[in-house]
Order: sequence, then C-alpha cells, then structure tokens
Amino acid sequence: MKILYYSAHPHLNLSATTGYGTHMREVIQGFKNLGHEVETLIIGGEEKLPKKQNSVHNSIFKKTLKKVIPSIIWETIKDIQLLKLDKSSEKILNAKILNFAPDLIYERGYYLIESGIKNSKKHNIKHYLELNAPYVEERVLFSGKSLLLSKAKKIELNQLKSVEKIIVVTSSLKDYFLKKENQLNITVTPNAITSSKIKINETNKNSIIKKHNLKNNLIIGFVGSIFPYHGVDLLIKAFSKIALTKSNVKLLIVGDGEILDELKKLSVELNISKQIIFTGKVPHSEVFDYLATMDITVAAKAAWYNSPVKIFEYGYMEKSVIAPDYQAIKDVLSHRKNSLLIAPSVSNLISSIEELIEDKELRKQLASQLKIDILENHTWDKVAERILNFPPKL
Repeated sequence: MKILYYSAHPHLNLSATTGYGTHMREVIQGFKNLGHEVETLIIGGEEKLPKKQNSVHNSIFKKTLKKVIPSIIWETIKDIQLLKLDKSSEKILNAKILNFAPDLIYERGYYLIESGIKNSKKHNIKHYLELNAPYVEERVLFSGKSLLLSKAKKIELNQLKSVEKIIVVTSSLKDYFLKKENQLNITVTPNAITSSKIKINETNKNSIIKKHNLKNNLIIGFVGSIFPYHGVDLLIKAFSKIALTKSNVKLLIVGDGEILDELKKLSVELNISKQIIFTGKVPHSEVFDYLATMDITVAAKAAWYNSPVKIFEYGYMEKSVIAPDYQAIKDVLSHRKNSLLIAPSVSNLISSIEELIEDKELRKQLASQLKIDILENHTWDKVAERILNFPPKL
C-alpha cells in the first residue's frame, strides 16, 4: 500500500528530538517495516532547522505587541495566519497526491486544519486522522480564546465526521471525541519505544555517577520537559520530607522547561538543594545513561489526555514507576502489577516513594513486569499494526 504521511502543523519538524518528533518518525518507520511504501509531506519541515537570527529581537517585539493588543485579537490574528497557511498547504498536498497517488492519507491532525480532509474528498482517497489532544480545548487553555473559536469547533466536528478512522493515544481521548460524535471508528495506540534504538554508554553512565556523587545512594528520578502540569514541584516537596529521615537518597531531575528556575528556588527554600541534581537539558543520546542511574522513577502528574513517553522509557529501562492514577495512564500501567498509581499529591508521593525505598523486592517485581508489558504491547511496530490492522510480516 502507498501511504502519504501528512502533517500541516506549521511548527512540527520531523527531525525534532522532542516527543512529537519521535512519534512522527516512529509511526512512519513502523509503516515501512510492515512493507508499505511511505512518502511524507511535513509542512513544519523535515530537516533540522537552523537557529533563527534576531530571535531575541523578534521575541521582544512580539511581547510588546501582546501587551498592546487585546488577547482575543492577538489569538484571532494567529488563527487567521494558520488558516492562510492551511490554504497554501492544501495546494501543496494536492500536488503531492497527483505525483505520488497514495492509497491512504495518514494525517497528524491539528487545530483549524482542513487541507487533508478537502484533498481526501477531492481525490476519493482513504483518510486516517491522528488526534493527539483535544486541540480546541487545549488551544483555549494554553493561549486564550479567539474570535474564530466557533469556526474551530465546526472544523473539529468536520474532522471527526470526514475520515475513515481516527487514531488517538489514550482511551480518555477516545471517550472525549465520542461524546462529540458517537459514530466514530477510533483506534487507541498509546506511545511506545523502539528497543533497538536505546543504548547505554557505560563510560558516560559512570561519569554521571561520579560527577553528581550518586554512588552508594538510592536515586529517585524524573526525566522530561519541566512544565507546571508535570507535577515536579510535588515531587520536590515530597522528597524534602523523605530526605529528613533518609540520608542516602538523592533526587535526579533530568530536563529543562519553563519552571526550572522556580523549582531550583523551591529546593533552596526547602533546604534540600544539596540532595537534588538538576541537569538541565541533556543531549537525547545521553538520556538513557541518566535513566540507568535511577532506582525509582516518577511521573507525578500529566494532562488527562496524554500518554507520557517517559513511562515507556522508565519501563524499558526496568525501573520501578510511580505515576498518576488517570484513565490515560491505565491504558499502559496497572496498580501493583507493574507500577504504583496514585492520586497526585505530596502525601501520596511520600508514602509510595517510601514504600519502594523500603521494599526492594517490590521495586524489582514491578520493574520486571513493566518491561515485559512494554516489550509485548508497546513497541512502535505494534502501533503501526494497530493503526492499519495489518499483521506483522512472517
């Protein structure tokens, strides 16, 4: 089968080392591994982008404009620009279809985007749509309302009704879209891993242990982007209580994000800065070297619709995991079978972390089972099979 993988999002670049970039590349490779011919059309680009010149000037200019222009007008201008981009993307996609003649358009969907739908109808091509978030709701939550909000809702409904299949990363997202339109063909495919791409550099791992004085300590860890909704502040507050009675524990926080400085300040205020290591951003190739040093891994919170990549990485590395007791998380994790699931709070984190510190056998049991479950059910090749309902090659 000839598959055209399409993304109209203006800022999603196929070469990005972040979670979305990995997701895009692995789904494409999964289709290829099943023997399909795949071409791509990624409006956000496929090559690594050079650093923008005058980015500081542009940033200051934008911030100044945002202070002057009312939020709803600013967001409306952004939406108008996105609609114009989608119009031009529609022409580019049309030319690609004429040249490649795909049997299937597999689209990574987005807010206000109709170019894929219009072209699939025009050329009578089967169309699958991947939706990784409640985009209209998310847009309002993160950026504020636009005067085009009602139009965005209509486009979202048209997206749902117009495609043969919808692919989502969590069952909670499936339920969300079914409430909007109950006659939908939806496949749930949580995130995954490709084990062959995970390598540990023992020399670098040992240098990390030495650099941060981790030897003979039990390491509690977090890996990922550091945003308010990830609950790293809860983890630090919980750790501050645990550290009062346990001197041989350290907290290793790997990653960068908008509240990193706030978290560093919090650690100083709680008088535990010497027991917490903030690495900041590390090269993607080194992430698993850091993960290898950890004993207990934590995903304190997540958005209700997310399938956090970190839990798959934790699991493959055979680490015991504490995660939020959300429907989306339970697509992958099971309480006391392969993880500990909790209602996010400082007190629940304290009790769960302390239990895993004291019970080494429980740590091993949960970690071992999670690795088995990840390898059996959550590889990118299996994601591709579920999307296409296509059996693996013999």
